[in-house]
Amino acid sequence: MEKLKLTGSGSRAFGPARLYWREGAPLRISLAYRGAYGLGERFDALNQKGRRAVCEVEEKFCFQGGKTYCPAPFFWTDSGFGLYADTCESTAFDFREGEIIAELPKNCVITLFSGTPESMIAEYLSLFGSPVLPPDWAFGPWISANRWSSQADVENAVAEAERLGFPVSALVIEAWSDEATFYIWRGAKYTPKPDGAPLSLEDFDFSGSPWPDPAGMICRLHEKGIRVLLWQAPVYKALGPDEPENEQHRLDCADAVRRCLCVHNADGSPYTIPEGHWFPGSMIPDFTNPETRRVWLGKRRYLLEMGIDGFKTDGGEFIYSDDVRFFDGSTGREGKNRYARDYAEAYASVLGPEQAHVEHPVVCKQQQPLRIPVQPPDRVQHLAQRLRKAGHDRLPPRVAFGGEQSARLVKHIILRHPPVPPVCFVHHTGRKQKMQERFAQNDGIIVHTCKTSCISGSFLLDLQDL
Repeated sequence: MEKLKLTGSGSRAFGPARLYWREGAPLRISLAYRGAYGLGERFDALNQKGRRAVCEVEEKFCFQGGKTYCPAPFFWTDSGFGLYADTCESTAFDFREGEIIAELPKNCVITLFSGTPESMIAEYLSLFGSPVLPPDWAFGPWISANRWSSQADVENAVAEAERLGFPVSALVIEAWSDEATFYIWRGAKYTPKPDGAPLSLEDFDFSGSPWPDPAGMICRLHEKGIRVLLWQAPVYKALGPDEPENEQHRLDCADAVRRCLCVHNADGSPYTIPEGHWFPGSMIPDFTNPETRRVWLGKRRYLLEMGIDGFKTDGGEFIYSDDVRFFDGSTGREGKNRYARDYAEAYASVLGPEQAHVEHPVVCKQQQPLRIPVQPPDRVQHLAQRLRKAGHDRLPPRVAFGGEQSARLVKHIILRHPPVPPVCFVHHTGRKQKMQERFAQNDGIIVHTCKTSCISGSFLLDLQDL
């Protein structure tokens, strides 16, 4: 492993490759290879040879093709060469016959790897630290539906699962909030607080709300062994003309503008999400500002005190201008890919080891527990496509964690929608033998029990042995 800063002009050999660079031109890597793998979450192909892969966070709901929520500027080849670009700016890699063209930021620092896939991935992981294992409950079956808009809906869904004998480990509630602040239960009565002051559980009256006893509901779900997560989005929402006014939301937005808690344009005005995208006209919190993190998360702390086990941190692909300015002095060029990471890290900072946030991946880092969700409109064929990538191309930390119920679904997909390459299920509940008996390797499922494992290509890598 060796670091190299691309300044001026030059060339050098490294492992099986020779690199050529000059100022103002892409990096050219002369290399014989048959396959190139990595680059984070990819849905179009396992082997990227013959393709141009752009590492840029993009909002594309399902059937992404070459787009991705979860890029990582790291790849390795079957001929023993690997490269990681230490940047959160957008990058692109053109995998041609006999050469790879890398479009990188000026003066970019790259890390070069050579050797076996195992050794290159181990060295890559050493740059950030080993992946964090999710809590035990994250390995069981999850349920969620956007149509659950009341406490009765949730309790009825759980009762139906019990009637059918379907085990539930975690439950995600999406349509729970007032759809304005995204931290207050819909229909709750309270006195709004100005200047970023947080509300406490005692401030709310839930009588007459679709959620008449959320704390009691959470307690009863915990008694059944079910963990509860709430949906989130990083926006100061621009309310539509048909949406009711919300005084607390108005106060929060005014406070964000007054104290510069939101992302700004170069001219100092608040940045807003452009038309044509999710939440158009909305401001977004600046998570590089410690005060933003304190205020934003402080308003959600009562939810954790109520017993919530984590959050579905949705959204985050909201930087559409290079002229955006952040509190730490960075611009939209760096923030395009980094914003989702900062957003996820902020929530992770207030969660304990038995809690989790899900949904949005972290660009270039892996020290937060994540789960790969299936978006609502996905079909089995699309999930099969995801598994092809999750099992092979989503290099560490993007591990396909799973449990017995998940493996049943995957077996169904493998048998009915081939070809799906071997998929590793990291399983650590002491039932490895039973899992192996149920799912033979020729079904395409590798069962592995260890603290931290991953699969890449067609080999199994146990990080404890590195």
